[in-house]
Amino acid sequence: MTYEAEFRVPRDHPALPGHFPGNPVVPGVVLLELAMAAVTDVLPGTVRTVVSAKFTSPLLPDVSCRVLIRQREDGRIEARCTEGSRAIMTAVFETME
Repeated sequence: MTYEAEFRVPRDHPALPGHFPGNPVVPGVVLLELAMAAVTDVLPGTVRTVVSAKFTSPLLPDVSCRVLIRQREDGRIEARCTEGSRAIMTAVFETME
């Protein structure tokens, strides 16, 4: 089963001024944090470990990001973040209940 969530990082987020001045992009650690929050909103347990994360495209502030969440056969959780048809990040998490 696949779950969906959505988030948007506001232009005034405290991580943006230094990342990058004059042309802000959402830092990867913020994307991971929001993806983990989306996972724990739809599935039981808490994220214990980030197994892998691949950032494929930048996310700009004030742009909606869709998160597709699925539990894999090996028990790990995969979160795919997209903006429209563009892939932003794919991460795999381990959770503990």
